[in-house]
Amino acid sequence: MTPLPSISALVSRQDAAYQMAHLDEDYTRNLGGFLIVLVFLSFASMCMRVACRRYKRDPLGRDDWVYIIGTILSICSFIVLLLYAFDAGLGKHWLALTPDQKILFPKLNYAYNILNVSAYPLVKISILLLYIRIFYVLPDFCRSVWIGIAVVGGGGLANTLVAIFACHPVQGFYDTSVPAQCIDSISFYYWTGAFNCATDIFILVMPVAAIWKRDISHKAAVMTLFLLGGLTCIISVLRIIYYFKYDDADPSYSFLDSAYATPSEVCLATIVASAPAWGPLWHLTSRRLRRIYDSFATRTMNGRDVNQTGERTGSELNPIAFRRETEKSASTVAVGDHPSRNSTQREVIMEIP
Repeated sequence: MTPLPSISALVSRQDAAYQMAHLDEDYTRNLGGFLIVLVFLSFASMCMRVACRRYKRDPLGRDDWVYIIGTILSICSFIVLLLYAFDAGLGKHWLALTPDQKILFPKLNYAYNILNVSAYPLVKISILLLYIRIFYVLPDFCRSVWIGIAVVGGGGLANTLVAIFACHPVQGFYDTSVPAQCIDSISFYYWTGAFNCATDIFILVMPVAAIWKRDISHKAAVMTLFLLGGLTCIISVLRIIYYFKYDDADPSYSFLDSAYATPSEVCLATIVASAPAWGPLWHLTSRRLRRIYDSFATRTMNGRDVNQTGERTGSELNPIAFRRETEKSASTVAVGDHPSRNSTQREVIMEIP
């Protein structure tokens, strides 16, 4: 998330000289392509989760609805950040922006901040509600989960209110011509980043003991899905580090690293929150792959029964009937005359093993 200090800060001569020497640096297209991929991944994860519920004929639970709302808000934040890049010049140096872009920049910043801080806690809460769905037979564990929901929800609500009312009057956040008093946003967002990192670790570690206490199948698969959340924790730490690179004199360029890390953290959280519900999809995919493999193996074996003249033998035309006929003929002893022997001599065809 972009910190909130005024982006109309005076640019020093040294900063201006550096920016003028690097006006050709433009990463808007790279950022835009990256965000389009995140939009697709988040939307696909949401659709797969709903489709799997429908396939199992399970009604959508409270964890599903919270997840859908959080994912929709996440996608909206990605789209705003996409406009942030293409229309407001995110990824360019501040002096390379047009006057219209400099006016639009803080407005999109304000909208993105609100969407981001409200979407991420909802995705976390959906994961905690999923824990209750899976481990409902462990009352002590469920009570701990409800405490976690209260902490995450309270923190998300506080962050959203701060993002909305960071300046008084509110218009002063995105209109530098309006005199306003704003909070010390840098310190606040450092603390917020640390809070998000701590809750990520809490959500990651919480189900480990419960998984081994409960006799559930596919423990390794479930553990793998939960441990994927460790990547979210790593990205959360990187996001805090990237905040130190923010520069009021060049906000449109110094925010670039955070513009990659922040949506990546939210997108990965939506994937991790959705993955445990993909069980029917994994089973359906594995069955179809097994059928394709069996069909390919059958064709490969049948291909060996083609004779040298290119004609197909009975085993390839109808392998099942050919096998039955072979077994039937092998169970009996066939006797026939041989032209090189007299009538009293017989050839005995032994049973085929």
